[in-house]
Amino acid sequence: MTTPRISSLALLLASVLLGACAALVPLFASTAHASSAPQIVYVGDSLTQGSYGSLPYSSYITLPTVVGKSFHATNIGVSGRTVQTMYDLADTNLNPLYVSDASENIVVIWGGVNDIGYGGTPDQAYSVLKKFGEHERALGWKVIVATLISVTGLD
Repeated sequence: MTTPRISSLALLLASVLLGACAALVPLFASTAHASSAPQIVYVGDSLTQGSYGSLPYSSYITLPTVVGKSFHATNIGVSGRTVQTMYDLADTNLNPLYVSDASENIVVIWGGVNDIGYGGTPDQAYSVLKKFGEHERALGWKVIVATLISVTGLD
């Protein structure tokens, strides 16, 4: 098994894409008041983790405030993770981060490159992403799924 090569174009697109996800946060935000700060959790692979860059992409994103409170952001991206692995581990590493009295609990899921790089098909990656998002939504998370980008810059 080989690790997919990440192009500089892919990293640039990653920053833009995930910055756009942060811009979507106000669209999900409610006006309900809660005692804890709203939160956003980033789940993904090496691109989410920040590999191939000096800092995780999430450190470059300025999150908005909701009901006068700043977001608490957590990045649990891990290099080499497939979407299936993220889904399998969600009950132990993502879902314990859910804060019931937070004004918002938002998860950004970004993965699939390793699924395909390790021999899976786009349809298989999509199927697991869909199942993962539906599972998290049923638990109360507001879910943003980021689009898979090319890591070769050729497609």
